[in-house]
Amino acid sequence: MKFFFFDLDGTLEDSRIDMVSAAQHVRSALGLPQRTLEDLVPHVNRGMRELYLNCFNDFVSPAGELANEVKLAHVQTMYEQRYNDCIAVETKLYPGIRSALEDAKTLGLVAVITNKPEKLSIKL
Repeated sequence: MKFFFFDLDGTLEDSRIDMVSAAQHVRSALGLPQRTLEDLVPHVNRGMRELYLNCFNDFVSPAGELANEVKLAHVQTMYEQRYNDCIAVETKLYPGIRSALEDAKTLGLVAVITNKPEKLSIKL
């Protein structure tokens, strides 16, 4: 039996725009200024805590202080709700991925591994 393991974000699909869009929405709801796409994209596929700490650093750890865990939890709740609501507006499989997965499935078991929260991963 053969096994094929794939990462989700950045390997199978490109979710960067939807993730940045959710971050921008939450920044706006928190009264924070918008940031450029170039500023936020590097942080969206490195794990959710990394995203929260870097995309909302001016809220969760102003002036370079240690992250306020209560504010971090608040950002997490807001972000996951918004991202859940618009998880696949712009997200697309990379070219050739669908057929590659179908081919792999004929050869063995296929599994997707991700650090995205389970509820969001299942929906996506």
